Amino acid sequence: MKHLILIAIGVVLLAGVSYTQNPSAPANNPGAEPPPYRYLGNATKEPLGGQPPEGVRPSQADFDYQVKYQRAFEAVVWGMPAVAIYRFRAAAMDDLGMKDNDIITYSQTAGPNLEAITANSSTPYIAAYTDLQKGPAVLEVPVAGPEGSLYGQVVDAWQFTIADVGPKGLDLGKGGKYLFTPPGYKEKIPEGYIHVASPNYRVALAFRSIVAPGKTQKDAFDYAQKLRLVLSVRSG
Repeated sequence: MKHLILIAIGVVLLAGVSYTQNPSAPANNPGAEPPPYRYLGNATKEPLGGQPPEGVRPSQADFDYQVKYQRAFEAVVWGMPAVAIYRFRAAAMDDLGMKDNDIITYSQTAGPNLEAITANSSTPYIAAYTDLQKGPAVLEVPVAGPEGSLYGQVVDAWQFTIADVGPKGLDLGKGGKYLFTPPGYKEKIPEGYIHVASPNYRVALAFRSIVAPGKTQKDAFDYAQKLRLVLSVRSG
Protein backbone atom coordinates (compact mmCIF):
# COMPACT_ATOMS: atom_id res chain seq x y z
CA MET A 1 0.00 0.00 0.00
CA LYS A 2 2.85 2.37 0.84
CA HIS A 3 4.41 1.84 -2.57
CA LEU A 4 1.08 2.53 -4.29
CA ILE A 5 0.67 5.81 -2.41
CA LEU A 6 4.18 6.94 -3.34
CA ILE A 7 3.63 6.02 -6.97
CA ALA A 8 0.31 7.90 -7.02
CA ILE A 9 1.98 10.99 -5.57
CA GLY A 10 4.74 10.72 -8.16
CA VAL A 11 2.20 10.51 -10.99
CA VAL A 12 0.44 13.68 -9.77
CA LEU A 13 3.72 15.56 -9.42
CA LEU A 14 4.94 14.50 -12.84
CA ALA A 15 1.63 15.34 -14.48
CA GLY A 16 1.26 18.70 -12.75
CA VAL A 17 3.48 20.68 -15.09
CA SER A 18 3.00 24.41 -15.47
CA TYR A 19 1.31 26.01 -18.44
CA THR A 20 0.49 29.53 -19.65
CA GLN A 21 -2.38 31.18 -17.78
CA ASN A 22 -5.23 33.25 -19.20
CA PRO A 23 -4.16 36.88 -18.68
CA SER A 24 -7.67 37.65 -17.33
CA ALA A 25 -7.34 36.67 -13.68
CA PRO A 26 -10.42 36.95 -11.43
CA ALA A 27 -8.81 39.82 -9.50
CA ASN A 28 -8.37 41.81 -12.72
CA ASN A 29 -11.77 41.00 -14.23
CA PRO A 30 -14.38 40.55 -11.45
CA GLY A 31 -17.23 40.06 -13.93
CA ALA A 32 -15.52 37.26 -15.82
CA GLU A 33 -16.72 33.65 -15.63
CA PRO A 34 -14.60 31.80 -13.03
CA PRO A 35 -12.12 29.55 -14.80
CA PRO A 36 -12.11 25.80 -14.01
CA TYR A 37 -8.96 26.11 -11.92
CA ARG A 38 -7.82 27.74 -8.69
CA TYR A 39 -5.95 31.02 -9.17
CA LEU A 40 -2.76 31.16 -7.11
CA GLY A 41 -1.90 34.81 -7.68
CA ASN A 42 1.08 34.12 -9.97
CA ALA A 43 1.84 32.64 -13.35
CA THR A 44 0.74 29.16 -12.25
CA LYS A 45 -2.85 27.93 -12.25
CA GLU A 46 -3.81 24.58 -10.83
CA PRO A 47 -7.03 22.84 -11.94
CA LEU A 48 -9.60 22.18 -9.25
CA GLY A 49 -9.03 18.94 -7.38
CA GLY A 50 -5.38 18.80 -8.40
CA GLN A 51 -6.08 17.30 -11.85
CA PRO A 52 -3.39 17.85 -14.48
CA PRO A 53 -4.13 20.51 -17.14
CA GLU A 54 -5.89 19.36 -20.27
CA GLY A 55 -3.59 17.83 -22.85
CA VAL A 56 -0.73 17.14 -20.45
CA ARG A 57 0.63 13.61 -20.40
CA PRO A 58 3.28 12.11 -18.10
CA SER A 59 6.57 11.08 -19.65
CA GLN A 60 7.03 7.33 -19.51
CA ALA A 61 10.79 7.75 -19.17
CA ASP A 62 10.42 10.20 -16.26
CA PHE A 63 7.85 7.97 -14.59
CA ASP A 64 10.14 4.95 -14.71
CA TYR A 65 12.99 7.02 -13.32
CA GLN A 66 10.86 8.33 -10.46
CA VAL A 67 9.70 4.84 -9.53
CA LYS A 68 13.31 3.65 -9.35
CA TYR A 69 14.43 6.77 -7.49
CA GLN A 70 11.66 6.49 -4.90
CA ARG A 71 12.29 2.78 -4.36
CA ALA A 72 16.01 3.43 -3.91
CA PHE A 73 15.29 6.28 -1.50
CA GLU A 74 12.92 4.06 0.49
CA ALA A 75 15.53 1.30 0.65
CA VAL A 76 18.10 3.69 2.11
CA VAL A 77 15.70 5.05 4.73
CA TRP A 78 14.43 1.54 5.53
CA GLY A 79 17.92 0.16 6.10
CA MET A 80 19.49 3.16 7.84
CA PRO A 81 18.66 2.18 11.47
CA ALA A 82 20.05 -1.35 11.05
CA VAL A 83 23.17 -0.20 9.21
CA ALA A 84 23.86 2.54 11.77
CA ILE A 85 23.64 0.27 14.81
CA TYR A 86 25.70 -2.39 13.01
CA ARG A 87 28.47 0.12 12.32
CA PHE A 88 28.37 1.47 15.89
CA ARG A 89 28.98 -2.06 17.15
CA ALA A 90 31.68 -2.80 14.56
CA ALA A 91 33.53 0.45 15.32
CA ALA A 92 33.46 -0.22 19.07
CA MET A 93 34.91 -3.68 18.55
CA ASP A 94 37.41 -2.83 15.81
CA ASP A 95 38.65 0.51 17.13
CA LEU A 96 38.18 0.16 20.91
CA GLY A 97 38.76 -3.57 21.32
CA MET A 98 35.31 -3.93 22.86
CA LYS A 99 33.57 -7.31 23.12
CA ASP A 100 29.92 -8.27 23.45
CA ASN A 101 28.69 -7.59 27.00
CA ASP A 102 31.45 -5.06 27.70
CA ILE A 103 30.04 -1.72 28.88
CA ILE A 104 31.49 1.64 27.85
CA THR A 105 30.93 4.34 30.47
CA TYR A 106 31.93 7.88 29.59
CA SER A 107 33.75 9.81 32.32
CA GLN A 108 32.84 13.13 30.68
CA THR A 109 30.01 14.51 28.62
CA ALA A 110 30.05 14.15 24.85
CA GLY A 111 32.16 16.58 22.85
CA PRO A 112 32.86 17.14 19.14
CA ASN A 113 35.24 14.17 18.97
CA LEU A 114 32.38 11.76 19.64
CA GLU A 115 31.05 12.53 16.15
CA ALA A 116 27.48 11.67 17.17
CA ILE A 117 24.88 13.87 15.51
CA THR A 118 22.30 13.81 18.33
CA ALA A 119 24.54 13.42 21.36
CA ASN A 120 23.54 15.20 24.56
CA SER A 121 26.31 17.35 26.07
CA SER A 122 25.02 17.55 29.65
CA THR A 123 25.22 13.93 30.87
CA PRO A 124 27.80 11.14 30.45
CA TYR A 125 26.85 8.32 28.10
CA ILE A 126 26.85 4.55 28.52
CA ALA A 127 26.83 2.00 25.67
CA ALA A 128 26.97 -1.77 25.31
CA TYR A 129 26.15 -4.56 22.87
CA THR A 130 25.24 -8.21 23.16
CA ASP A 131 24.49 -11.09 20.80
CA LEU A 132 21.63 -13.34 21.84
CA GLN A 133 22.71 -16.06 19.42
CA LYS A 134 25.00 -17.08 22.27
CA GLY A 135 22.09 -17.28 24.71
CA PRO A 136 20.03 -14.96 26.95
CA ALA A 137 21.68 -11.90 28.45
CA VAL A 138 21.10 -10.26 31.81
CA LEU A 139 21.42 -6.54 32.40
CA GLU A 140 21.69 -5.55 36.07
CA VAL A 141 20.44 -1.99 36.64
CA PRO A 142 21.17 -0.15 39.92
CA VAL A 143 18.50 1.47 42.07
CA ALA A 144 17.87 5.13 41.28
CA GLY A 145 18.35 7.49 44.22
CA PRO A 146 20.56 10.18 45.76
CA GLU A 147 23.65 8.69 44.08
CA GLY A 148 22.23 8.92 40.58
CA SER A 149 19.86 7.39 38.07
CA LEU A 150 19.76 6.18 34.50
CA TYR A 151 17.80 7.25 31.48
CA GLY A 152 17.85 5.36 28.20
CA GLN A 153 16.72 2.50 26.03
CA VAL A 154 17.69 -0.97 24.98
CA VAL A 155 17.16 -1.46 21.25
CA ASP A 156 17.16 -4.39 18.86
CA ALA A 157 19.03 -4.74 15.57
CA TRP A 158 16.67 -2.26 13.90
CA GLN A 159 17.00 0.33 16.71
CA PHE A 160 13.48 -0.49 17.81
CA THR A 161 13.17 0.15 21.55
CA ILE A 162 12.46 -3.08 23.41
CA ALA A 163 12.99 -1.76 26.95
CA ASP A 164 13.40 1.51 28.84
CA VAL A 165 15.37 1.61 32.08
CA GLY A 166 15.48 3.74 35.20
CA PRO A 167 12.65 5.72 36.85
CA LYS A 168 10.80 5.92 33.51
CA GLY A 169 11.58 2.34 32.57
CA LEU A 170 10.34 -1.14 33.38
CA ASP A 171 12.12 -1.17 36.75
CA LEU A 172 10.56 2.20 37.75
CA GLY A 173 13.83 3.27 39.34
CA LYS A 174 13.89 0.31 41.71
CA GLY A 175 16.68 -1.39 39.81
CA GLY A 176 16.57 -5.00 38.80
CA LYS A 177 17.73 -7.69 36.42
CA TYR A 178 16.51 -7.45 32.84
CA LEU A 179 16.55 -10.83 31.10
CA PHE A 180 16.80 -10.49 27.32
CA THR A 181 15.89 -13.65 25.45
CA PRO A 182 16.38 -14.47 21.74
CA PRO A 183 13.61 -15.18 19.24
CA GLY A 184 11.84 -18.48 19.88
CA TYR A 185 13.11 -18.82 23.45
CA LYS A 186 10.94 -21.39 25.28
CA GLU A 187 12.69 -21.90 28.61
CA LYS A 188 11.02 -20.96 31.88
CA ILE A 189 11.80 -17.43 33.04
CA PRO A 190 13.29 -17.42 36.57
CA GLU A 191 11.56 -15.42 39.25
CA GLY A 192 12.93 -11.98 40.03
CA TYR A 193 13.82 -11.08 36.45
CA ILE A 194 12.26 -8.48 34.16
CA HIS A 195 11.75 -10.48 31.00
CA VAL A 196 12.23 -8.77 27.62
CA ALA A 197 11.79 -10.93 24.51
CA SER A 198 13.88 -9.52 21.69
CA PRO A 199 12.51 -9.88 18.14
CA ASN A 200 16.05 -10.50 16.85
CA TYR A 201 19.50 -11.42 18.12
CA ARG A 202 21.56 -8.23 18.19
CA VAL A 203 20.82 -5.96 21.14
CA ALA A 204 22.36 -2.62 22.04
CA LEU A 205 21.89 -0.11 24.83
CA ALA A 206 22.48 3.61 25.10
CA PHE A 207 21.96 5.23 28.51
CA ARG A 208 22.67 8.55 30.15
CA SER A 209 23.97 8.63 33.70
CA ILE A 210 21.95 11.44 35.26
CA VAL A 211 23.81 13.69 37.68
CA ALA A 212 21.88 13.70 40.96
CA PRO A 213 21.27 16.98 42.87
CA GLY A 214 24.44 18.05 44.63
CA LYS A 215 26.53 15.50 42.72
CA THR A 216 29.13 15.85 39.99
CA GLN A 217 29.84 14.22 36.64
CA LYS A 218 32.45 12.12 38.46
CA ASP A 219 29.69 10.83 40.73
CA ALA A 220 27.54 10.03 37.70
CA PHE A 221 30.45 8.12 36.19
CA ASP A 222 30.95 6.15 39.42
CA TYR A 223 27.22 5.37 39.56
CA ALA A 224 27.37 3.95 36.02
CA GLN A 225 29.97 1.41 37.18
CA LYS A 226 27.19 -0.45 38.97
CA LEU A 227 25.77 -1.65 35.67
CA ARG A 228 26.43 -5.28 34.75
CA LEU A 229 25.78 -7.16 31.50
CA VAL A 230 26.35 -10.92 31.43
CA LEU A 231 25.62 -13.54 28.83
CA SER A 232 23.47 -15.94 30.84
CA VAL A 233 21.38 -16.19 34.00
CA ARG A 234 23.62 -16.60 37.01
CA SER A 235 22.94 -19.51 39.26
CA GLY A 236 21.88 -18.53 42.76
